[in-house]
Amino acid sequence: MRLLHSQTLEFKEFFNQESTPPYAILSHTWGDEEITFKDMRKYLKSVRMAGTQRPIVDGEMLVNCGQAIIERMSGFKKIRYCAEQATMDNLDYFWIDTCCIDKSSSAELSEAINSMFRWYRDSTVCYAYLSDLADPPNAIVVADVNSMARAMNKQLANSAWFTRGWTLQELIAPRKLIFYTASWTEVAEKNNWYLRRRIEKQTGIPVPVLLTGDFSRCSLAQRMSWASSRRTTRLEDEAYCLLGIFEVHMPLLYGEGEHAFLRLQEAIIRQSDDLSIFAWKDSQAAEAYMYRGLLARSASEFAHCGGLLWDRISINQTLEVGSKEITIDAELRPLANRPDEYLALLPGVGGHDWGDWLGVFVQKITDNHFVRVQTGRVEDFRAAGFSDADLQGKDGEYTLDISRVCVRNNPVLSRSNFAEAREIVLTGVRNRPSDGEELRDFRIWPRERWDERSFTFSFGDHVEQDMSQAQPTGKFSFDFGAHSTPVVITFDRTKDIDTCLAVSKPWCFCNVIPRYNGTLLRYEERGIQQKLKIELALVLKRDRCVLDMTVSLSRA
Repeated sequence: MRLLHSQTLEFKEFFNQESTPPYAILSHTWGDEEITFKDMRKYLKSVRMAGTQRPIVDGEMLVNCGQAIIERMSGFKKIRYCAEQATMDNLDYFWIDTCCIDKSSSAELSEAINSMFRWYRDSTVCYAYLSDLADPPNAIVVADVNSMARAMNKQLANSAWFTRGWTLQELIAPRKLIFYTASWTEVAEKNNWYLRRRIEKQTGIPVPVLLTGDFSRCSLAQRMSWASSRRTTRLEDEAYCLLGIFEVHMPLLYGEGEHAFLRLQEAIIRQSDDLSIFAWKDSQAAEAYMYRGLLARSASEFAHCGGLLWDRISINQTLEVGSKEITIDAELRPLANRPDEYLALLPGVGGHDWGDWLGVFVQKITDNHFVRVQTGRVEDFRAAGFSDADLQGKDGEYTLDISRVCVRNNPVLSRSNFAEAREIVLTGVRNRPSDGEELRDFRIWPRERWDERSFTFSFGDHVEQDMSQAQPTGKFSFDFGAHSTPVVITFDRTKDIDTCLAVSKPWCFCNVIPRYNGTLLRYEERGIQQKLKIELALVLKRDRCVLDMTVSLSRA
């Protein structure tokens, strides 16, 4: 951990918790002229060259040329405020994220972000600088601190500081947190009675969590709800700013976009069996993906989970994360008049009574493989039309009928999104079968739209022309071995997602890929019995469709 000395502003590094001295830490929202690590090193070099290493706490502006450039930047004001306050609090060191982390080093940045919650938690005091909060009237300033907090708690809680993703952990972790105005006037501490009630109402974070920093009894979904309305500048930071809240570590990969939030959830469920993390709702379910996996796309989908509880129950629960699916144990209840659809009750999620479990809706695709459907709904069994009698055995007692459920990770396209796609990319078609035979006689129609180098099929620029075609938009076909008959896969942008993909082969028992990422497994009997496995996954990436096709052939 790299700290700044409150008198000299010199850096000093400490490599373990035992050797780290008491320190203050700053929480703030970033502005346009923040002082970076590189800027601070230039400033300190200029101070040394000028032969002045005077304390900054007297508030006087140093006038050397190199110093003046830095000191005129608005971000330097926060450093000066923090140094002065730390000195008055008898603390020799303080930490500010803008200048104490060398962000040019990816390793140091990753270590800092993964350690940041602990750094705020272990600080002696945290100064929360609210740059958009004006000073209170003079009459209030001279009054007692409770009067100030009571008069200003609404304005304080409405500060932009409470809307940012990174400040969530900075609100919860510190044992002592003091709020300051734009001119560094102390307003109140977070444990002030008037303020903490306002913060609880504003953020949804329970007062006991605010006072102690202990969120161990809060469900995963409840913790996610605290971040549901907060925003970050970079998309990846929506996940990275929550590492401490969920007590996980993971490498940083800036540029991965929304995949960061998926990785966060995977890291969480690898070390927790709290199924409430699957109780999210998609407010755009009717307009976006018809079928989803078990993972949310952002924290905003947990906005309704502020009061959601989770109680561990006395069953051995399965919770496994795979590359293509997530496996959980759930109580499956079939839905009337909806073939292959179920309410999957999540054990322990909802309340202290297991009979109040909440559930998500899933649809069986094959064997024990499912996709999530009706993603705008999370309901208990009574709201879904079930009664207590539906969960009771012959003796009148509640019965557990736990099923192992494997839910596909990748979403499937809706009709509208597939129609808007401009191209489709094939992956996996060059895989070798398990017996060593290659894909033979690979053909594409219409040929002029196929790019052999990129394995990309273009739909053309004019959507209307494509949509008016009576024949399928495209067709792929290939053979296996001397005794094989052609496998033909067609896709048609003019059709619904239910039938946009189809596979035909004379010996197959079915010829339609049903509404999901699916697997076809069939036998061919022409002298030698063989087993052909075709695994298809259709995924939307902006205006591009990706058809991941894995083909394997083995002796039966």
